[in-house]
Amino acid sequence: MKSTTVETDEHPELQRQKTNVQDRLRDLMDKPIEVRKKALKELQFEYHPDRNSGEYATQIIQIINSSKEWFINGSKT
Repeated sequence: MKSTTVETDEHPELQRQKTNVQDRLRDLMDKPIEVRKKALKELQFEYHPDRNSGEYATQIIQIINSSKEWFINGSKT
């Protein structure tokens, strides 16, 4: 019988940070557009590699930027 667990080569800390960012965005989906735009800008500022020396800042900012369209337009995925 095959396992349904998805295996990934990502470091557990990267997975944790990605999940945290995605959860934060999803939690704000019912908020007005102005609040969502501000939250997105704050996340971009927090994780921008020029300001965040974290090992995974580049990967996290890419996730944030790729989430912009669905987050701002309001379609949950």
